[in-house]
Amino acid sequence: MVQFIAYHPQHVRDDVETFRRLADRYLLIATAAAYRKQDRLRPLTEDVPLENPYWEYAREKIACEEALRETASAAGLPYVIVRPAHTYGDSKIPGFTGVSRHPWTLVDRMRRGADIILPGDGTSLWTVTHARDVAAGIRGLAWSPGAIGEAVHVTSSVPLTWRTIHDTIGRAAGIEDLSEQYVCVPSDALIAAAPDQEGSIRGDKMWPAGYDTTKLRTLVPGWEAAISFEDGIASAIEWFEADPSRQTIDERTNRMFDALAARYRRALSETAADAG
Repeated sequence: MVQFIAYHPQHVRDDVETFRRLADRYLLIATAAAYRKQDRLRPLTEDVPLENPYWEYAREKIACEEALRETASAAGLPYVIVRPAHTYGDSKIPGFTGVSRHPWTLVDRMRRGADIILPGDGTSLWTVTHARDVAAGIRGLAWSPGAIGEAVHVTSSVPLTWRTIHDTIGRAAGIEDLSEQYVCVPSDALIAAAPDQEGSIRGDKMWPAGYDTTKLRTLVPGWEAAISFEDGIASAIEWFEADPSRQTIDERTNRMFDALAARYRRALSETAADAG
């Protein structure tokens, strides 16, 4: 059994009680956002402590892991904890913030020449993994005899800068150069403009993230993150273009991006004028 939608520890406890005699193995989909944020850049391993004071979602997922460890062994239920990171696929285009529910908003902004917000200066490293690669890892862990009782992250091991991520999306959408559209702003400004995104920004995306996949590749021989971001995002653009009804736009996010970018462009212009 693979549990994707357990967000509270009681849900996991209820699962253990329900499936302890029915399931051969219980796979809990947790999150790599649960890892403690590091003070230096190094590949994350599964041994990094779990701690996220910034994001309730991550804390609940940590509590789900703890509940599983506390109850599953006593109940005789074999389990595996899976920690994916930022997963994308045909229906998901991985922007920094504000577009998870309406991913086409980002592509639409790119194509019509609107400002594109980059976090910081766009050079922080971030890892995105195609859903088919994540699914292959989960499938392998469902059968791997050595995976019982283990926590394993299922991610690509190739981090990209946020600028590269956006450049690649742009090229897949037919835009070769987005440099004039980019407006770089700090995370604090994005949080001020979209307070409901504070947890996912301060508790996840504002921190560089790269992953060591040695454990997964050992437990699931032959597994690799085989789908390049170039190929994966091209497939996503094709999926959205195949049906215009999929191309929904978040106008609230558009207004937020427009206002924030205008403020920063104005501040840059005024600063340049003062310096001149």
